[in-house]
Amino acid sequence: MNAVNIETLTSPTLPLDIAKAMKPIIIGKHAGHNGNLQCIASRPTLDGYAEYVATNGTCLLIIETNTMQPGRQHTAWPASQVKTFIDSKGHAPLDSDADLVHQLPDYDMVIPSGKSWSERHLSMVDSITTMLRSAGPNDTVAIDNITTMLRAGGPTDTIGLNTQYLTMMDKISTVFKLSNPHWRCTLHGTLNPTVWTKVTDTHETVTKLTFLVMPVRLD
Repeated sequence: MNAVNIETLTSPTLPLDIAKAMKPIIIGKHAGHNGNLQCIASRPTLDGYAEYVATNGTCLLIIETNTMQPGRQHTAWPASQVKTFIDSKGHAPLDSDADLVHQLPDYDMVIPSGKSWSERHLSMVDSITTMLRSAGPNDTVAIDNITTMLRAGGPTDTIGLNTQYLTMMDKISTVFKLSNPHWRCTLHGTLNPTVWTKVTDTHETVTKLTFLVMPVRLD
């Protein structure tokens, strides 16, 4: 297949591998019941690169690329067209629908910000140690022992995850033919989404994957 010259395009395009990676989120048993979510959206980053997003309300996948977004446009492709596009192996035409973008939630608000769970814990440990050391000529050995115990303990809360979404990450790695299937997970508490990230250095255009998964209630 000949490479597309992005500089000659006047509207955003949907690469076939990105469509395949996002298909399970918007089509099939994992797709949400909200029809407004059943699409793949594309928008430019602050630097003008194309970024793709899909969500079903429980998980959210963001794919960052190193290709420029033509005209810095925001657009989306409905699930029905995405399915036809994939079934045709990328030959079927795609008509984007910019109105779909306005029906999607502001996913930037969903991504947890601030320090991670473990970072907040270690920050608390450092604060306790500082206060103890400044209290006076205390037993430094005992203080060091307390610090060691706190650091070893770590957060003890439990979080529940649907393993089907964890399996989905493996399939995403397969679509992009990533040599290293390992993802980094950041926890921001038991009620916030878990944030799984994967920086790619072997794919031609995809530079980073971000996969958010909402926790589930444990019985």
